[in-house]
Amino acid sequence: MDAQDDEEPPPTLADLYRARRLDMVRLAIFLVDDPHTAEDVVQDAFAAVCRRHGARLDDLQDAHAYLHTAVVNAARSVLRRRRTARAYTAPYQDPGAPVDEPLLLRPLRDAECMRYAQGGGLTDERRAFREKLRSEAAERPQQGDENADIAHNLRVSVRSVQCWRKAWPQGGSRP
Repeated sequence: MDAQDDEEPPPTLADLYRARRLDMVRLAIFLVDDPHTAEDVVQDAFAAVCRRHGARLDDLQDAHAYLHTAVVNAARSVLRRRRTARAYTAPYQDPGAPVDEPLLLRPLRDAECMRYAQGGGLTDERRAFREKLRSEAAERPQQGDENADIAHNLRVSVRSVQCWRKAWPQGGSRP
């Protein structure tokens, strides 16, 4: 028998893919610590082998070792790109003066110091009614009423009564 008859034919890319893909993915996961990136690395390595040598791998002496080296090199490239991305710091850009700085530095007029900006969306009548409620809610605790009773009688939330009651000592007759 001839020595050529004893040799088995070189593997095709499909054979190599079926035989070594999972091993190469495990190796890539070990190197890059991310299954999705590892899959990409292995796919890129197989694509590079196909581009360079075609579907038949006749000119490769050891296709398994060649693929192993391709996966390791691709994983190193991924790690190099990660390291470069981590080391990058964006150049400092001075934010400059805020756009509304002149507005913030000018003195306020009395109309701008209202409790609600633009009247809080209430009419003058509703605003007066709301202030009357606040005053009543702030005075009633002095008569011994509980917050829940005040809220129920005035038809407001207990939290509103608590806020108004707390503001009463700080603001005088107007909470």
